[in-house]
Amino acid sequence: MEIREIEEEKRKLEEELTKIAEERLSLLNEKMELEGMIESDKQILEELREKEKKIAEEIEKKREELEKGLEEKEEGKKEEEVVEEAKEEKKVEITEEDFKVEWWHFAKKTAEEKKVEEIEIPPVLQEIEKIDKSKFKYRISRMRVEDINEIMEIEEVSFPRPWRRRQFKEELSIPVSNFYVMRGRWKDEQIKEVLLAYGGFWKVRDEAHIVNFAVHPKYRRQGIGSIFLDELIKRMKALGCRACYLEVRASNIIAQRLYEKFGFEKVEVRKNYYGYPQEDAYVYRKEF
Repeated sequence: MEIREIEEEKRKLEEELTKIAEERLSLLNEKMELEGMIESDKQILEELREKEKKIAEEIEKKREELEKGLEEKEEGKKEEEVVEEAKEEKKVEITEEDFKVEWWHFAKKTAEEKKVEEIEIPPVLQEIEKIDKSKFKYRISRMRVEDINEIMEIEEVSFPRPWRRRQFKEELSIPVSNFYVMRGRWKDEQIKEVLLAYGGFWKVRDEAHIVNFAVHPKYRRQGIGSIFLDELIKRMKALGCRACYLEVRASNIIAQRLYEKFGFEKVEVRKNYYGYPQEDAYVYRKEF
């Protein structure tokens, strides 16, 4: 079978996965509304959880079918030229996703890059300049199961209704989910690096939806949030996203100011979107 047919089959399966992920996102939003407005109706919430579980299982099943199908079709290719082309394409795919590799960055280098790339938002540079760049060192990496214990410590003190541990674990198996952590250290203050921030977004078609974002309480208002949000945006662009949106509580003024510094605009108010306590949500959006 020709490699073009294999790639076409792969594209179709990936579209199916994207549709399933969109359906799950819709169900999650529905679930949040129900929890805020119909707290007593446990039966409906239980049905939603069952749907989430089935969708997660279907996603995993589709993933396995995709991998199995590609392996079977690749085994059927006998011509040496086709095999070499497949290897070359695989190499390209790896290099395009090199942002997944953990890299060490000095804050000074990051700030210097921003002076060229993002000169239109000087408040962000001012925030980053608060850090002593000769002493601060950080790295961004994909979230792993091993990170969840530290993430939960921050999550539980950052939000009125924090995510559960299983929700973070589920994000690791969702194809459209992209979760990252930021670790760093100050040379004069600590030997071991600590988890400073974490967050993630869903890439659906050409849009990114930030579903979680938090900075360790001890390191807030030091430019950490600005650096981490900038790193997330870079990864969105690398994945081909043309826009990004998110929801934030109406009372969370600090988060709103951060997003506005990066050029996000408030485009919608969702009444009683959040529960525990019940509160409106502001929808912020930014075009790349």
